[in-house]
Amino acid sequence: MTNNSAEISSLQSKVITCLRFPLAVGVVMIHASISALTIDGQNITDSLSLPGYIFIEGFFNTIFTQTAVPLFFFISGFLFFNKDPDFSIKIYRAKIKKRIKTLLIPYLLWNLAILILLLIVQSILPELTSGRNKLIIDYSLKDWALSFWDVSYRTGGLTLPINGPLWFIRDLMVVMVLSPIVYFLVRYLKIFAIILLAFIWLSGYPGFFVGLSMPAILFFSIGTWFGINEYPFVHKSKLTFLTISLILYAIVGVILQTNMIQKPAYSYLNKLELLFGCILIIQTTAYFIEKGTWRPNSFLAGSSFFIFAYHGPAITYIERTLWKLFTPESDISVTLFYIISIIFTVGLGLLLYWAIRKISPSFAGFITGGR
Repeated sequence: MTNNSAEISSLQSKVITCLRFPLAVGVVMIHASISALTIDGQNITDSLSLPGYIFIEGFFNTIFTQTAVPLFFFISGFLFFNKDPDFSIKIYRAKIKKRIKTLLIPYLLWNLAILILLLIVQSILPELTSGRNKLIIDYSLKDWALSFWDVSYRTGGLTLPINGPLWFIRDLMVVMVLSPIVYFLVRYLKIFAIILLAFIWLSGYPGFFVGLSMPAILFFSIGTWFGINEYPFVHKSKLTFLTISLILYAIVGVILQTNMIQKPAYSYLNKLELLFGCILIIQTTAYFIEKGTWRPNSFLAGSSFFIFAYHGPAITYIERTLWKLFTPESDISVTLFYIISIIFTVGLGLLLYWAIRKISPSFAGFITGGR
C-alpha cells in the first residue's frame, strides 16, 4: 500500500467514525416529528396551525436526516467487504458469525426491552400511551413472535418490528445473509448492477419482501462496489468536488421546495437529492477532518448504536410527558418543543450510555454489539 493509499484509508476510517453519531442523531430527528403524535387516541396537532414548525421540521428532514439511513447501509456494505474483497464461503461464515454478536443479539434484546417497557407503561402509566394499540398483556404467541419482525398485520401501519427504528438492523441482517448474491452481482456485473438496482429504486419499488427493502439492497450494494474494488469513496482536499456536490444538492432542493414538480418527477428528484446529499455529507466530513477542524470522538461514536436503539419509544414518551406538562399551542412554542425534545432525547441517551458503560463496560458492550 502506497503512502497516499494509506492516508486515504485512514481518512475514510475517520470519516466513518465521525459520522456515526450525527447520523444516529439524524434518525432521532426523523422520529421526533409530532405531526402524528397521539395521546389518548387523539392527534395532538389536529387543531393547531403550525406553518413555522412544518417549515423547520421539513428543513431538518430534507437537508440532513433523509441521508442517515442510506449512509448507514452504504457504510455497512463497504465495511462488510473492504478488507476481504476476495469473498469465500469461509469468509462469509466468519462474517455472519460476527454479526450474530454485533447485530442479531442486540436486535433481539432491544425489541424484547421495548415489549417489557410497553407492558410496564400500559399497566402503570396508561395515559402515556397512544390508546390505539393492543395491550401487551393480551398478546398471542403470534403477536409476540411477529413483534420481532413486523407488527403491521396488527397495526395496519408500516412494516416495522416493535422497536420501529430497528427495521434498519432487520433489513441489514437480511441483506448480509444474502451478501453472496450481492457480491456475485457487483463482482461480475460491475457498475451495471448498481445502475440496475438504482433504476428499480427510482421506480418506487419498495422491496422484495418484508426485511429486504430497496434502500438496503441498493446502498449496501454501492458500499460493496467500493469495498471489493478497493476504490476510495473520499477524496483528499477536493474542494472543487465538494462545491459541485453542494451546488447540485442546492439546485435540486430549491426545485423541490417550489412545489411545482408533480409526481413521479418529484419522487425522482427527491431521490436524486438524497444521492447528492450522501455525497455532500461524506465529502464535507472528509474535508474538515483533513483540515483538522473536525476530529472523531470515540465516546460519541460508541454511543451511536445505543442512541439509535433506545430512542424510538424514548422520544415518544418524552414528547407525551413534556406535552402534558407544558401543552404548547403557539407555532413558536411547538417548534421549540420539537427542538427541545430532540436535544433532551439525545442528551438523556448519552447520559444513560455513559452511566451503563461506567457501571458495567461489558454489559454496555453486550447491548451495543461490542461497539
